[in-house]
Amino acid sequence: MDSEIINNSENEIVIKDSEGNIHNCTKLFTFDSDETKLSYICYTEDKKDDKGNTIVYAGIYDPTGEDNHILPIKTDEEWNLIKDTLEEIIKATKKVINNGEK
Repeated sequence: MDSEIINNSENEIVIKDSEGNIHNCTKLFTFDSDETKLSYICYTEDKKDDKGNTIVYAGIYDPTGEDNHILPIKTDEEWNLIKDTLEEIIKATKKVINNGEK
């Protein structure tokens, strides 16, 4: 999907898809990869799949804002990088939550 960020704040992004539809999304996280030399954004529309899992989208983006397009992830290596980063964030979040429950 060819998407364009039309509004980008700290926690939210508004995206226009290739059909001109507007999507208000929650920005989950962004990160830069030393491996690929690219910046990635992960976000959600807070919708669930058939198993009740939150659907998360990811793409390549320009953190400077000069290019507002979100480019698709094309390689398995990039998908694995995003998956690993997401798993690290979930693990760190659970650790913080569990340490607070004493």
